[in-house]
Amino acid sequence: MNEYEKALHFLEVGCGCGCSAKEEFAVLREDFQALTKPEQDTFLMAQLRSMDGGANSTSRRLKNKTRVNKRTKSLAQEWTSTTATAVKNFLLNYAEVHGLPSPVRNVNRVTQSIVFLPAEMSYRSVHRDFLAGLEEESKLRAFKYDAFRKLWHQLTPYIQIMSSRTDLCDTCQQLRNDLQFKARKEEEAQEHLVKAKKLVDQDYSILKGKTPYRSINAIGKVYYLSARKVHLFGIQDEAVREQINYVIDENELLGKGPNGTLSLVFDGIKQLNKGEKHLKITCDNAGGQNKNNTTLWFYLYLAIVGYYESIELNFMVPGHTKFKCDGSFGPIKRLYRKTTVDCVDHIADVVKRSSIAGLNKARRYNGDEGFQYYDIISGLETYFKKLPGLQRFQHFLFTCANPGIVKAQEVANGPFQEFKLLKISKSEASRVIEGLVISSASASSYEV
Repeated sequence: MNEYEKALHFLEVGCGCGCSAKEEFAVLREDFQALTKPEQDTFLMAQLRSMDGGANSTSRRLKNKTRVNKRTKSLAQEWTSTTATAVKNFLLNYAEVHGLPSPVRNVNRVTQSIVFLPAEMSYRSVHRDFLAGLEEESKLRAFKYDAFRKLWHQLTPYIQIMSSRTDLCDTCQQLRNDLQFKARKEEEAQEHLVKAKKLVDQDYSILKGKTPYRSINAIGKVYYLSARKVHLFGIQDEAVREQINYVIDENELLGKGPNGTLSLVFDGIKQLNKGEKHLKITCDNAGGQNKNNTTLWFYLYLAIVGYYESIELNFMVPGHTKFKCDGSFGPIKRLYRKTTVDCVDHIADVVKRSSIAGLNKARRYNGDEGFQYYDIISGLETYFKKLPGLQRFQHFLFTCANPGIVKAQEVANGPFQEFKLLKISKSEASRVIEGLVISSASASSYEV
């Protein structure tokens, strides 16, 4: 049975598709089998190229192409033409909504000005917006990022993404906002830039060493003001990679002692806990914030009141304190450097947008509306005593079965040493548990 007969037999026996062009299919299949191996490869690569937007092949076997199926070539040309039109129309509309024209830099100095998209955007983010705007059944949803970027540079090279920092003065900013493709202001902008260049050398020695204001397009009057300090504190649930990032203004920070740190940890536990009974927490060796007796009292308290059945506390080895939270800070830093930030809410927005999957969450203080600060030291020092030689231990274990007792290790997998830090007897523990209250930093009490 030859290839033609095999194809007819397959269609007669049934594929269930209800196809009526049986002989045409058989003829096409027999023609394909008649091609040489290099010709078959060329045919298949042409099909693949038409589907991925025109990406070139790096195969050595296909460098000397001798024959391309005409039908496949026409389909590829039709796909490329349709895609190019769709991409160009999208980019033009996108630039009209989000773009900002350059006052002086032109591709064609007579007709076309460069249009800059905001620095927080990227080629990939624009590509994602392009795909998100398509219909569910659109063939363009398979359009790849590399082909999209190539068409962008070919069709609309004058649409660009702004650099991450341009220190424009008031006049430059005003010209940029008002120009809107008006070539008549180019001469005015050039004259101003010549004058500004002469002033740079005169002012540089005076302004050198100042801290710049955190803005992508900083106006001259605020460019050299001292930057506002905003603190970022992260707590990550390693099981799902979700991280709560506490965005704290400089006037909202309680301090770098254990009260501020543990208040954020306590809020993070309440936000992330989904009913788990075993907690494993890892932190660095900062003595003022993490590795201190108040921290041990706090986790003993959580075990005593029944938040968890067991708590394992691990401090990383000094000099090796980079871990999962720092990995989530990376995308925040990258987007922050390219984003105009004028207030603390803008930083919270940067945190939310830094992760495409939404794993970075932002949480604000907002005057006790977001979270609360607690005076943990005053609330617990009455009931617990200090652990002697705390700094030499790296690993601690707390269990609700042994209230008030902490097991400590100097090295991983080493022997445990037990210490009783609860001042009262075990028989009185239940009475103390009922009376344990951690007061808020604003002097009003909240039972937790």
